[in-house]
Amino acid sequence: MGKKVLFYSGGGGLGHFARDLAIANELRKIKPGCEILWMAEEPASHVIKEAGEKVIDENCGRLNETFNLLPNENSEFNVNMFMLDYYQSKSKEDFAHQMAIIEREKPDIVVGDEDFAMIFQLPENQALMKQPFIAIWDFTKVAYSMTYNPKERFGLWMMNRMWHTGSKREYTNPAAMIFLLPKDDIPDERLGLFLMNTRDVFSKQKSNYFVGYPIHFDPEEYKDTAALKKRLGYGKEPLIVCAVGGTFFGKGLLNLCGMTYPLIKAQIPDVKMVMVAGPSIETKSLKMPDGIEVRGYVPDLFEHFAACDLAIVLGGGTSTLELAALKRPFIYFPLEKHAEQQIVIARRNERYHAGIKMLFSKTTPEALAQAVVSNIGKKVEYLEMPIDGCKKAAEVIAKFM
Repeated sequence: MGKKVLFYSGGGGLGHFARDLAIANELRKIKPGCEILWMAEEPASHVIKEAGEKVIDENCGRLNETFNLLPNENSEFNVNMFMLDYYQSKSKEDFAHQMAIIEREKPDIVVGDEDFAMIFQLPENQALMKQPFIAIWDFTKVAYSMTYNPKERFGLWMMNRMWHTGSKREYTNPAAMIFLLPKDDIPDERLGLFLMNTRDVFSKQKSNYFVGYPIHFDPEEYKDTAALKKRLGYGKEPLIVCAVGGTFFGKGLLNLCGMTYPLIKAQIPDVKMVMVAGPSIETKSLKMPDGIEVRGYVPDLFEHFAACDLAIVLGGGTSTLELAALKRPFIYFPLEKHAEQQIVIARRNERYHAGIKMLFSKTTPEALAQAVVSNIGKKVEYLEMPIDGCKKAAEVIAKFM
């Protein structure tokens, strides 16, 4: 009888779920017959069910429902994800909820992708969990202050201190921490005042595994853009894909793209623009000029990225990573005051010379149109990146089964 794996898929966008499914499929190749069960909430549960997987709980990980609980000062594109009070108040409740599921299902191993409740509570509750817990992250230091609020600055220092103190203690759980990035991505800077260097903390712990980026497809199979366009139903005209993933925060960017379209068309008459709203934005709420094709959730969106002559996206980790791996020109807009998008992901893109970063609050339709016209169809020279993170992550998980 195969081993039972309980997989928690967290995060706010759709990219987490795509990589988690890819890791699960790689794990099945290594451990044939293993049973994989999922804890997830919408929109993850919808995507995972659509892939034919078994979701056993759709009300877990409420700690990760940050998009519905942001403070009032956050606007549509100005998003500060720091919510220390919420993390502190909810992690115990969410940990208890997940432990009840673990007790009921009795898995042989538990894997959590950005499972904050488990990470916050498990180190102090080692005796409660007999199974090995494997944590998955796509960042190391992400706690950067984006305001001058002293409460936020102190809270973020305390969060970084957790990594600092954790590196000096021996835990049986988490049994391993998988980071979906190469070691070169660890910032060479202090975690904070009086704290250790980030690179020292993360690179020297034996339980940390840096496996590379989680690309779940082979970019070499998507080099023939003409064939891809034909297969996906597009014509030969220049194609622009505008996409905002699984979050509703991108509505403003889609509206900006809509205002830009007539300006682009004036210079490139046969241009085609496809707007991908994702599962969180009602397509009917988008009022677009004639000629723009508006879609909702699009499975395998990376194929449309591969076919496009230019993409306009949020500064999300997965979409920008896929575009970089596919070597497609793209313009990205990090959510403002979002530390991960503004700092962590932007630094990664800069390291690989990938994409053009623009600020939503400072970009007019005219400026975006000029950037599009200057870069559409342009050959890019991105640096090569390690993209076998899904396979290597599965190999690490298999070691603990």
